[in-house]
Amino acid sequence: MVNTSNFLTRTQLRKLFILLGSSLCLYLLLLLHTTYHPFNSLSEPQTKTQHDISSGPSNESPPSSPPSSSPIAIPPQKPRPKSPYCVAAFLGADYHGEDGDNDDADWYYVGARTLVYQLLHSPTTRFTDPVKTEPIPVIIMVTKDVSESKRRRLEIDGATVVEIEEVTADFAIGEPRYAQVLTKLRVFDPELMPYEKVFLMDTDMVLTRPIDAIFQDESTRLSPVDRNYTGPDAEIAPLPETFMFAATPESLDRDHAYPFLDLERKQHYFNVGCMLFSPSKEIYNFYLSILDHPDMFGHGWPEQDLLNYIHRLEGPMPWSRLHFSWYLNWPNINDIDGQMAIIHEKYWEQTLNLAGRIALSRVWEMQGYWIGKEGA
Repeated sequence: MVNTSNFLTRTQLRKLFILLGSSLCLYLLLLLHTTYHPFNSLSEPQTKTQHDISSGPSNESPPSSPPSSSPIAIPPQKPRPKSPYCVAAFLGADYHGEDGDNDDADWYYVGARTLVYQLLHSPTTRFTDPVKTEPIPVIIMVTKDVSESKRRRLEIDGATVVEIEEVTADFAIGEPRYAQVLTKLRVFDPELMPYEKVFLMDTDMVLTRPIDAIFQDESTRLSPVDRNYTGPDAEIAPLPETFMFAATPESLDRDHAYPFLDLERKQHYFNVGCMLFSPSKEIYNFYLSILDHPDMFGHGWPEQDLLNYIHRLEGPMPWSRLHFSWYLNWPNINDIDGQMAIIHEKYWEQTLNLAGRIALSRVWEMQGYWIGKEGA
């Protein structure tokens, strides 16, 4: 007779298999946990993420490839193409400055800072389409007279500061504040401004809304130069093949119609406070050649008179008119109520009319922004 006490019963075998299976599952779970979450991670600080490395100084090098636990490698982002446009402004010597003045005593410098703030930072006026290309650059051209502290502050504000060589003339300029304005002609040099379109603004201006769309204005298309023109300026220097130059007529005073359409082009003289153009070496050299013949144009507003002669309506390169909603010198309340984008106002000289109050409020907004961002 066989002794059955040395064998396991069916019930005992079933329990044994369940116990062994549970132990095996537990072992596999512990193995997986060890693989993806090492035990030493409980006691040692975690490795810095890519964001941590890029957001602060560190002597560690960022990982050259995604962590091994990531199943999908993220491809590097392609660089965005360079913007074909830029906004430029000119800042020269503080003609009314005195020894011991601080930088903020120069209103044109304060105006330049305000423009940079509005174009790059203000939630109501900054550029609205920075996704397709790199953001539209804001370039401040300065003469050697502009202090290093002003340049540094403008760069901190987000502008690109470029020193340019002064352009002089062989005729007298009586008004001190116009002594350096011919230097603005450098902006037409494509070596300085390698862009398809440049919008040049005076620094005594403020914005009421974004101006990105001005680069698509109907007036900003390349036009052929009249090759049949035989006037005296064509004998001085070669004319370019094409050109693009858009501006706004002078309104002459605040008592003007709204909208200021001037469909018959009776106001043939334009204001250079705002002008949009395409830089080229040919047209830049043409400007400088005409500048050497001061008897051909007026000298009251040196660069404005020069450009008005070259781009006169009856000449080979007549200027085009920007849409009336962008800008008009001497704006009135109707222009402002109609959402004119750019207000031209020397708010530090004028009685504070509506345009002056709006302009001054934008200066305060700029100052408040940087105080809040950097502290007093």
